[in-house]
Amino acid sequence: MRNRWVRLFCGLACMISAARAQCGKDNRDDPKAGILVTDFMITGTQTISAPELASVTSELIGNCFNDDSEEMGERTRLLFQNRGYFAAEVKV
Repeated sequence: MRNRWVRLFCGLACMISAARAQCGKDNRDDPKAGILVTDFMITGTQTISAPELASVTSELIGNCFNDDSEEMGERTRLLFQNRGYFAAEVKV
């Protein structure tokens, strides 16, 4: 894989309390707190295809996470790094 660069601006729409949410995958430390990602928008990309973007967003939408923007940024960055975008810059 070549080292590809992408700058991302991520918008996250989520349920604030996911206590009773139906999580596809539950990544929360506390099952009575956190967020359920219902929508995830990525803007500002320059070198990534629509299918690759859909693949990233599908790994987040419908899943529950801790309510921590730093953690969500790191998770998103890791998803891009796993696809060869090692210099991904994520701003949440």
